[in-house]
Amino acid sequence: MPNKFARKLGHKDYLGTLLGLGLKREKIGDIILTNENSAYCFISSDVEEYILSELKKVSRETIKVEVIKHIDKNILVSDYKERDLTITSLRMDNLIQHAFSISRTLSQELIEKELVKVNYETNINSLYEIKENDLLSVRGYGRVKIAALDGENKKSKKRVKVYVYNKDKK
Repeated sequence: MPNKFARKLGHKDYLGTLLGLGLKREKIGDIILTNENSAYCFISSDVEEYILSELKKVSRETIKVEVIKHIDKNILVSDYKERDLTITSLRMDNLIQHAFSISRTLSQELIEKELVKVNYETNINSLYEIKENDLLSVRGYGRVKIAALDGENKKSKKRVKVYVYNKDKK
């Protein structure tokens, strides 16, 4: 049960603590905050025991750490913005560009640097065609869930309904 007097911990608090334990960034996956002032941290299985034995506090707050092998993906739903996009193609770089309002070049660079995962798997193919229910995670930007592919408009552009879980970049 969360401590109601504890301060609200953020993504940077959890990430900073894990990195402070000496873990490499590659060993740490997504960190998903919940409304109950807790978080789900996806980590490499080879550092699981180390984290269980060493992680006692995040920031100055005492925490409880437990391993959850299987998680209901619906639990991971947090605040999102529903957006209707009209895009020229279903290519992954094109979708990332429009979902996060960044340039196509930056979108392609993120993919090449292996900062993009599709359905929890790293994907370096910017030509990958997205499908309904795909979940794209873009490190440093957030996530995009493909809710529906709604066909084409009169100019043959694709209509896509997405849920954007944004990290609110500055």
